[in-house]
Formats: sequence, structure tokens, C-alpha cells
Amino acid sequence: MSWYSKVAWSEGLFLRQHHLQQSDRYFEQLIESRMRHVTPYPWGFAQIEIDRDLAQQNKFGLRRASGIFTDGTPFDMPGTSPLPLPIDVPEGSDKQIVWLTMPAAAINGRELDMPQAMSGSRYLRDIETIVDSASSMHVEEEIEVAHPRVSFEVRSTPKTGFHCLKVAKILEVRDKTILFDESFAPPVLS
Repeated sequence: MSWYSKVAWSEGLFLRQHHLQQSDRYFEQLIESRMRHVTPYPWGFAQIEIDRDLAQQNKFGLRRASGIFTDGTPFDMPGTSPLPLPIDVPEGSDKQIVWLTMPAAAINGRELDMPQAMSGSRYLRDIETIVDSASSMHVEEEIEVAHPRVSFEVRSTPKTGFHCLKVAKILEVRDKTILFDESFAPPVLS
């Protein structure tokens, strides 16, 4: 069996969550495959804004970011997902890259977990109140949703087992203030 096989839907099928999960994988792979054949580099940032106020406190964070990871996973923060927590930039980070990371998919790996779990899942559970868009009665319901598990890493090379996008290059850390290499350009979508 392929991890990305199309589900064979049929009448009388006993529907389980596995069918829906497999259908998600199939369609995500279909879209990613088509994009990769149309555009040679269909990944990068569509929008990015570094929180310069945090840099004055020796921390790195974003105010907003949207784009696509190298595996085709889209992100829009803080639009559809929360921003990753800011990090303290360690001493000796001169000439290092700040990466936006997300765990890579693993066959038979855990895709979804609670935010406090340290499982390495790709997505984190959250609760959102959603309005029934087919009802004139404005019926609201709380449902579980999944947000990409994104975080920052300060290192010279991409982190193994993760999809990584370069966000910024640290020139130096001086007096607890991060100075960025202003000539650095993160990957952008054209």
C-alpha cells in the first residue's frame, strides 16, 4: 500500500477515520505533485514580518508569516494558525540562520497531538467555534482543528526530519540585541 493511495469509495463502505485521513493524504500529495511540476520552487514566504521589538530583547519572533513549506504544507500566521512562540537567541549565534521548522511526515507516524505533548507530531489540536454555514439559524459548534506545529531553530544547516525555511541571518548579538544581516533574503514565492 502506498501512503498516498486514493481511497476506493463505495456504497456500503464502513467509514472510519482512516478513510478520511488517507483521503487527506491523497489530495495533499496530488496538489503538491501538480505544483511541483508547474513551478520549480513552489515553496517559500508570501509574506513575512520579523518582530524587531523582540530582537531588542535578544529574542526572535514573527509578527506575521504566510507561505508554503518545501513539502507543500501551507501556513498563514496568525491568520489560520497561531504564530510560533518566540525563542531566546543563544550566545554565539553570530552568522547563524534562523529557520522556521515543521516536522516532516513519516509513514505510520503520528500526525496530530495535544499542544503540551512532546511527540513530534506535525499538527497540534485546538478547539475553534465554527458557525454552520448551511443554516440560517447561526448554529455554532466547537470542533477540533489541527494547526501546523511550527517553531524556530537557530543553526547553520536545516534540521534533519523537518521541513525548514530560512527566515533571517543573524549578523551578531551585541548587548542583548540581535543584529540581522540586512542583505539576507529568505525564499519567497513569486
